[in-house]
Amino acid sequence: YLVMWIAFLDITRALRRLASLDALTGVLNRRALAEAIARHFRQHAAEPLVLLQIDIDRFKEINDLHGHEAGDQVLIEVARMLRHHCRPRDFVARTGGEEFLVGCAGVRPEQAYRLAESLRTRIGELRVPLASGERLACTVSVGLSNPIAHPAGWEAAWREADAALYRAKAGGRNRTEAPASVLAAAA
Repeated sequence: YLVMWIAFLDITRALRRLASLDALTGVLNRRALAEAIARHFRQHAAEPLVLLQIDIDRFKEINDLHGHEAGDQVLIEVARMLRHHCRPRDFVARTGGEEFLVGCAGVRPEQAYRLAESLRTRIGELRVPLASGERLACTVSVGLSNPIAHPAGWEAAWREADAALYRAKAGGRNRTEAPASVLAAAA
């Protein structure tokens, strides 16, 4: 019975992990996002959290011109870049088709802005290899939230980051926008 119980626990852990990850990119899925935020505040209650909403620019065009396989490859590579260049305590979630949310733990607004700019620049330098041998470039737009100090404020912060993202899109794409208080701190 002990062996069966241990096997059951292993399978349960594996299923829980799979249920919390986006199947294509391997980052957190939307369902696991709230848990990641709650876990952050349970473990690091004194550290604020800044949210970065990231959207791949002209993603529909990538799919239309190069096919959905190419679009999937772009998603995979952007997610890989985000995971690789975020700090270990930060988290990355795929929140929509071509949208990602990065939770930056324990940073001041100007640090989060610099991270957002660094991620935007690195992704802009990325050349995604396609099955055809072609290498595809892409850019992202980024919106930041003000820092939040407790889990109850995360959905409002997400809306704030999303509004900043839409300002970045409206301002020409391939840019980072933030609330005025964050921009003032970053200047």
